[in-house]
Amino acid sequence: MKPVTVINLNRILLSPSNKTLDAVSISAPKPLMKQEVDRLSYDVQADPESKIITALDMIRKVPLLSVDATDNIKLRGSGDYKILIKR
Repeated sequence: MKPVTVINLNRILLSPSNKTLDAVSISAPKPLMKQEVDRLSYDVQADPESKIITALDMIRKVPLLSVDATDNIKLRGSGDYKILIKR
């Protein structure tokens, strides 16, 4: 993975021109978390640590989830939930 250089341009002023660009590419990092109406999604592939830590360690990073000393996973302190894995 190439390192990303971030430049804050603050305010950009544009003026009309007759020059045409061949191509423009705009990119942004993918968000790790996405809150939807009925679920909270965590994108493991967007997390740079996903290749070096275990799945249980990834779960420890997800907000609202906790893992106790015996590796039981709780959602807001409850064991009543579903984890959906999308391939």
